Amino acid sequence: MKTKILISVFLVLFSFVAADTNFRLMSYNALNFDGADRITYFETVFAEANPDIVVMQEMESSAGCDAMLGALNSAIGGFARATFVYDSGLQNMLFYKTAVASLTSQDEVTASPRVVSEYVLQIDGNPLRVYSCHLKASDTTTDEATRLTAVTALRNHLNALASGTEFVIAGDMNFYRSSEDGYAKFIASEANNIGRADDLCTEVGSWHNNSFYADVHTQCPRLTSFGGGSSGGMDDKFDFIFSNEGMNN
Repeated sequence: MKTKILISVFLVLFSFVAADTNFRLMSYNALNFDGADRITYFETVFAEANPDIVVMQEMESSAGCDAMLGALNSAIGGFARATFVYDSGLQNMLFYKTAVASLTSQDEVTASPRVVSEYVLQIDGNPLRVYSCHLKASDTTTDEATRLTAVTALRNHLNALASGTEFVIAGDMNFYRSSEDGYAKFIASEANNIGRADDLCTEVGSWHNNSFYADVHTQCPRLTSFGGGSSGGMDDKFDFIFSNEGMNN
């Protein structure tokens, strides 16, 4: 499978080639979305980005997921969604074009403070596991340790899969730097490398408040907060898309 970076703004978007089917996958933290507002803004983004698969975090309710599905179908059309599973109020969700993919199963990988959601898709007859991951926020030693624990749980789950399993891990990871243990755990070469991942963005380093990485910063751009959102401006790379090792070859 081959991939290339397309855009990196308030979301992360990649284009993949699986067998004979091209598809675009987007990751987007919707910020405490309950479906009551911001619909037209999401429609604008979807129409411009034109994704085929959308992995989202911070979906508050099933009704909010229905509203987001409506936004995708208004802007693009042909989308369905996974089943809503409640977990702590900041849920994951997967949306997909039915002409591109079908959802065969979904599950959760236990982690803290939020589960990692697993969605198994069929794309042109090939299985692809998609994981939505929303790790602990903030830049303290304790927060880093919590992120590492969650990543370790996911990697252990992936290591137990069959060799050659193809997967994508997307979401709001809240990493401040590539030297962080949780980030390193995703990509590390270990005794079992079935679950080893590649970061599909090659710009690694200390992303926080570093203008050198401005082109890959992904964050709420506001300087004043609303609805629990960040007020620091777009000065971090918190959103990532990883694939199984070797997919980006």
